[in-house]
Amino acid sequence: MTPKQYARLSDWLKSKGLTAEDFDECIHYIAGVPLITTTENAVEKEKPSSLPLKERTRQTQ
Repeated sequence: MTPKQYARLSDWLKSKGLTAEDFDECIHYIAGVPLITTTENAVEKEKPSSLPLKERTRQTQ
């Protein structure tokens, strides 16, 4: 994916209601790369949902 495609995808997903964290999780999932957080700025997060993205966004609305 080119940087321009990445930026366009980011803008589109954010326009659909995804947060920056959701976008990062999505890209890492697609790439098959685990999302790594550093211990100095890590915040305890919920375990990622196994629900499809559409279902997760419906729950938060």
